[in-house]
Amino acid sequence: MNTLSHLHIAHHIMSAQITPGRTIIDATAGNGHDLLFCAKKLFAHDDTGHLFAIDIQPEAITASKEKLTAQFPHLIDTHIHFFCQSHAPLPIPPTPPSLIIYNLGYLPGTDKSITTLLESTKQSLEQALSILAVDGVISLMLYPGHAEGETEAAFLLQTLPNLPREFFKIYTYHSLFADQTPTLVLIQKRKTLESQIALS
Repeated sequence: MNTLSHLHIAHHIMSAQITPGRTIIDATAGNGHDLLFCAKKLFAHDDTGHLFAIDIQPEAITASKEKLTAQFPHLIDTHIHFFCQSHAPLPIPPTPPSLIIYNLGYLPGTDKSITTLLESTKQSLEQALSILAVDGVISLMLYPGHAEGETEAAFLLQTLPNLPREFFKIYTYHSLFADQTPTLVLIQKRKTLESQIALS
């Protein structure tokens, strides 16, 4: 059932967070598919929003930039910003982001030994929870089908439910009939934090 795929549900939730003038961060840009989806909605009516693309691998930034330049050449570096770096720390956006996207794991079609790592992912998420706008959403796709992904997923699925309920709502989507399939985690911020959250 394609309508229940992790990607379809993630994009459905993302859509509600993407309106003109908002700030969006893709913390793991990869090949740019989510970036292009976001850009088409963010810049559908005006050019006032900001889209941040982050990836530690140069080939990912190159692929992402090519996709976005082909459709939005006038917005590159002014409203669409590329950062070839780790997602920890996140660049500081001009306004609190309404959406922060993570697709953990490795870049499809490249060296599978190069993956996101638990320590930097944890640091990045701690910052993301702090800078996220009230009513904003973090979309977090976990891929436990490889060793580091399993470590990340196990830690986050155990730790995230401990976030204070007065500040966050958390939802998960996962197939009960298959092992090591992706898990989509959605975190919505309910009100402003007084201090940065520590994930432990």
